[in-house]
Amino acid sequence: MVTRPNILLTGANGQLGKAIAAHLQAANIAFLATSRNELDLTNQAALHTFLCRQKPSIIINCAAYTAVDQAETDSATCFAVNALAVKTLAEYCLHANCLLIHFSTDYVFDGTSSKPYEEQDKPNPLNQYGKSKLAGELAIQHVACQHYIIRTSWLYSDVGKNFYTTMRKLAQQPQAVKVVEDQIGAPTTVKALAAVITCVLEKHTTQQALPYGTYHYCGDEFKSWYQFAKDIFTEQQSNTPLDPISAADYAFSKPGIAIRPSNSCLNSAKLKKWLKNNTEF
Repeated sequence: MVTRPNILLTGANGQLGKAIAAHLQAANIAFLATSRNELDLTNQAALHTFLCRQKPSIIINCAAYTAVDQAETDSATCFAVNALAVKTLAEYCLHANCLLIHFSTDYVFDGTSSKPYEEQDKPNPLNQYGKSKLAGELAIQHVACQHYIIRTSWLYSDVGKNFYTTMRKLAQQPQAVKVVEDQIGAPTTVKALAAVITCVLEKHTTQQALPYGTYHYCGDEFKSWYQFAKDIFTEQQSNTPLDPISAADYAFSKPGIAIRPSNSCLNSAKLKKWLKNNTEF
C-alpha cells in the first residue's frame, strides 16, 4: 500500500484552489482543503498552531489577497496574507522538512522589458499587490525551506470573478465595453496550472523530481487585454461593441486604481522543458 503525503491545500475556495482540488481528487491524491473560514492566514499565531496540529508534509498555498486595486488602500491586509503568512508557512516547512508550493505573479515585474520575463530577471513591482507578492517570495527564499515558487499570469476560469467571467457577462449588454489595449500578457487557465502542479507532486519523490526553486508558468499565447476580450466576445457570439482604450485613459476614468505593468509576459520555457522531458503532460 502506497502512503499518500499529508497535503494541506490553502485557499481551496478560490478558482485555482478549486482546480487543484479537482485534479488531486482525479489523481487519487489525498489532501486537506481549507478556506478562509477554516484557516485565517492573517492570524499568525492561529496559523502556526494549525500547522503544528495538522503536521502536513506538503503545503500548496493557493490563498492570496488578489484585489489589486483595493490593495492600494488596504496594503496591511494584503501584506498580512501575501507576505507575513507566507513567512509563517515557510518557517513551518523548514522545521518540519515540509515542501511548500507557492504561487506568485507577473506583477512582481515593472513591465519595461522588451521580451518575456525569465525567472532570474530582477523584480520591480509597481503596485502594493506586486510588492506584497515579492515580499512573500523573498520570505520563502530567506527561510530556505524546500519550495517551488510558481509565477503565473492572467489566471482565469469559467467560475468565480475573473476577467473571463466578467467579459462574458459584459458581452450580454448592449452598451459598448472599453478594454485596455496596451498591456500584454498570457492568459492562463487554472485547469492547465492545476495539471502542472499535479505532475510536480507525482514526480516529487522520484529521480525525475523538479529541482526546487522559482519557475514561470503561463499560457502559450501573448495578447492584450483587448485581444483577450475580443476572443471572449467572439466565443459568446456577442454583438456588443468593444472599444480599445489606453491604460492611461482607463486610469484617468477610474482614479485610484493600481498601476499595472505594460508587459506581463513570462517566459515559461524552463518549466515546460521539464514537463516535456519528465512527464506525459
